[in-house]
Amino acid sequence: MSPIALFLLVNVVYFDFAPDSDFATPFEWEVPGRIAVLASDPGTLDEAAAARLRAQQGPLYSRFTASLVERRVRARDAAAQVSSDGRSGYDYRDYRRAYERKVPEISKALAIVHIPALAAVLMLLLRHTRRYYAEHFVVALHLLAFDLAAILIFVHGMSLLHVLVPPADWHNALLNWTVRCVLTVYVVIALRRVYGIAWHWSIAATAGLFLAYVLINFYVYRPVLFLTVFALT
Repeated sequence: MSPIALFLLVNVVYFDFAPDSDFATPFEWEVPGRIAVLASDPGTLDEAAAARLRAQQGPLYSRFTASLVERRVRARDAAAQVSSDGRSGYDYRDYRRAYERKVPEISKALAIVHIPALAAVLMLLLRHTRRYYAEHFVVALHLLAFDLAAILIFVHGMSLLHVLVPPADWHNALLNWTVRCVLTVYVVIALRRVYGIAWHWSIAATAGLFLAYVLINFYVYRPVLFLTVFALT
């Protein structure tokens, strides 16, 4: 099976069977705190929590997302007021609900956005191996496919465990750390095997790749996800 076919197969299975997308981000993470407060349901925030949230600036791109959301809510509120003769409107809570209904499925479909950027990072970190970008792209496909498969397996494994024992708060922490440890070991071994590098190079490259993954997730994937969901809502 080709790498792209393997990734697409895993992605389809993940899309269909993952109960919640690990790549989905709630609306409040993508906008400044003042908008997140306006979008929160009544009674969910006390005064202290609302004040703390209102003080948060949001991600670096939140000034852009804020202007988009504000214009959309104003336009829809005006349209709702006209169509209902002033009896009803449209507010930030309405838009948050629409956004969060759509984001789980879109986030699964957009997981592939990570791959070109991860391939570029691999090319930079392992430039001494003199591999072509296409080869790094194939490796990135395999790594993300394994990540999705691991998440799916462990999440459903936890669901089966809860059939036998009552759920507990520490189960989620155990799940998160188990996935992280398994993924770390897999990436270290995979990089050493694929690139034929020493263990210390593989460990260092894995650390650099994970750091890059976090930055890509924050500053590439999340803006793309927001704009895509915004366009569809």
